[in-house]
Amino acid sequence: MFTLQESITLFVAVVVGGLASLEGSVLGAAFVILVPQLVSGARALVPVIFGVAIVLVLLFEPLGLAGRWRRLRAYFAHWPFR
Repeated sequence: MFTLQESITLFVAVVVGGLASLEGSVLGAAFVILVPQLVSGARALVPVIFGVAIVLVLLFEPLGLAGRWRRLRAYFAHWPFR
């Protein structure tokens, strides 16, 4: 059984990482693991950071971190000619 907090954490990982991609799963999991570690002094801010991250990803990067990673990889694949 999942608690509400675990369900929200998994939702954050999926949305921020990106849907239907292996890179998105890895990047979303890394985000969910690293954020609480980086703000360990202010544990109460973790849900706020997750909420802001969801809103920002949905507004500015609909494909998540995986979409950003794909574009960055394509840019450097053709880098000298751009």
